[in-house]
Amino acid sequence: MNYSAFQTYFHKLILPGIVLHELSHALMVTLIPGNKITELNLTSNVKYNSQNATATRTFIIAYAPVLLNTALAFGCIQAINQIDPVDSLANVVLFISLFYIAFVSAFASLPSYEDAIAPIKTLYYQIYSIRFILVLLIGPIYFIISIPILIFSYIQRISYTVQLITNLAYVLIIFGLGFGLIELPIDLAQEAISNLYRSLY
Repeated sequence: MNYSAFQTYFHKLILPGIVLHELSHALMVTLIPGNKITELNLTSNVKYNSQNATATRTFIIAYAPVLLNTALAFGCIQAINQIDPVDSLANVVLFISLFYIAFVSAFASLPSYEDAIAPIKTLYYQIYSIRFILVLLIGPIYFIISIPILIFSYIQRISYTVQLITNLAYVLIIFGLGFGLIELPIDLAQEAISNLYRSLY
């Protein structure tokens, strides 16, 4: 099998995750007032019109899959933790199904280049609006958040291999956190503070 064929088959494998990615965008477009979906392609993109587009609203829509796909992956992993796969054939099927859903959801969580640049574009257009002062206040925050992700997503865009590796790395992080193999730094910090407190008192 050549590399091109691998890309084709792997794309088909993770297609449900891509569908969930686009549905996450569509859900947020629907939930935010003043938006209307004009084109919905569950395998590639969601286009919409907005009567009152702001950088914040665009950011929420653009980054929705990071939250929703990741949350679904975590939910599946938590369900897996409650299953004994050797108990019955039904549990085996359920285990594999949940594992697959968790994998494709996490794999398709990260924003595309188009997602990452959307809030920056909206922020640029707002410079010429009555929100100019607000742009000056919140603009730096969006740049701090968006620019690293924009660079990252651009690199992914020009190299399928990089995209594959980084998305798989994200999957490993989510699975590691979900199965308790990785601890968040905040948990470690809380534990260190607790240990310090106990040693003092």
